[in-house]
Amino acid sequence: MNFPALYETFIAVSNPAQAVPMAAYMRNQFLFLGIKTPQRRELLKSFLAQARTEAKTQGIDRGFVEACWQAPEREFQYANFWVRRVAIGHQRPRKAATDTALLEKIITLNFGSQEFFINKAIGWALREYSKTDPDWVADFMARHGARMAPLSVREGSKRLG
Repeated sequence: MNFPALYETFIAVSNPAQAVPMAAYMRNQFLFLGIKTPQRRELLKSFLAQARTEAKTQGIDRGFVEACWQAPEREFQYANFWVRRVAIGHQRPRKAATDTALLEKIITLNFGSQEFFINKAIGWALREYSKTDPDWVADFMARHGARMAPLSVREGSKRLG
């Protein structure tokens, strides 16, 4: 993915007057560009579509994720969040061709998230893969279940019997 393109897209629509109350709402812990959520989501659609395509063929661009996370403005970190969600689910349609080492690495890197959609995506990925290899999923959950969010455990174990 192209961080400079995302940066230019966000800067072009930034609203400094809106950034002040957004920062205040977050107790001035973060800088903001002043892009409200509906507009930010609309702007991210093409970038996320590109991320899904790239994830299927090349994997997730860690440089893009790191650049989003390092940017001081919170809107870029929200884009990190969505790319992480794409990374968790990108192998769901692969069935027997799933790279379980990669799946495990991506999921475990996202343990501890308080984000509903991240924890739901973990559960969905595990549930989908349990249709192909329930023993691997059961083993994964036995090894990591204590570190997983309850939502991830609930979703991931639905097809395990």
